[in-house]
Amino acid sequence: MISYGFVVLHYENYWDTIACVNSILRIAHRDDYLVIVVDNASPNNSLEILRQEFAGQPKVRFALAESNLGYSGGNNVGIRQFRELGIAHVIIATNDTEVVSTNLLEEFDRANSNDVGLIGTDILTPEGGHQNPPFYKPTLLYSLNLYSYRPMA
Repeated sequence: MISYGFVVLHYENYWDTIACVNSILRIAHRDDYLVIVVDNASPNNSLEILRQEFAGQPKVRFALAESNLGYSGGNNVGIRQFRELGIAHVIIATNDTEVVSTNLLEEFDRANSNDVGLIGTDILTPEGGHQNPPFYKPTLLYSLNLYSYRPMA
């Protein structure tokens, strides 16, 4: 049974998409996930290259947007397909993402058991730095600034 779906939005750049999908497939110690690569109407032959690269890989499927729908529209193509398959847990990955966590799906299992509705990731730079470190304990000052922000007129 498939529990998780990965949507990988693709446009022209097949080499990044190949690296992204391969990084997802490295969590192969689990069989309860599926990857849908959504081609956002690439004008080159990159979709065919991807289909050849992952031919025979049962965990990878492809969807083609009829026109470039942008980021959210392209992701919605994949999300819709997962909904039609009855898969509610969808992970969105841009094609320049590489999954480095070997226990990613176990972390999602834990979050799902706690009724968490949305999860954000810790993004690492190629040098290993944190691009958006997790924020665990909001301070009083942070909260006051967040809720009392008024745009300048």
